[in-house]
Amino acid sequence: MTDEEIRIAVAEACGLKFAPAGRIDLSNAWEMWPDHWQDTRTMKRRIDGSIVGLPVALPNYPECLNAMYEAEEMIPPDRIGHYAMHLVRVVGPRVVPAGEDFKLSAMMWHATARQRAEAFLRTLDLWQDELESTPR
Repeated sequence: MTDEEIRIAVAEACGLKFAPAGRIDLSNAWEMWPDHWQDTRTMKRRIDGSIVGLPVALPNYPECLNAMYEAEEMIPPDRIGHYAMHLVRVVGPRVVPAGEDFKLSAMMWHATARQRAEAFLRTLDLWQDELESTPR
């Protein structure tokens, strides 16, 4: 997956949704909004009475460890073991020196934001391998 595909997939898994530009016409007022991402976990009321998520910037999950830390909070407790398994697969055993016991914390310290994002998406069955995404 490309970095942009990862950003969108993680964002949507965390409850963000894309809202295209639009306009609401009312009898005495109108509201115009640009393309933006909304956090559907926090809501606000528009002037026409409709409820929408608050606008947010799309985090750069493949490059920001802080953003991935927040995303990891969204992993259901029963899937943490799957996340650890995918993280080990993505990072690989090369970070654990020979003769030392494997520890997930050591793996986490060495995982890049992109590796965490891949493991996160694999845990939620949202990762698309390059072979799967190319037309046949």
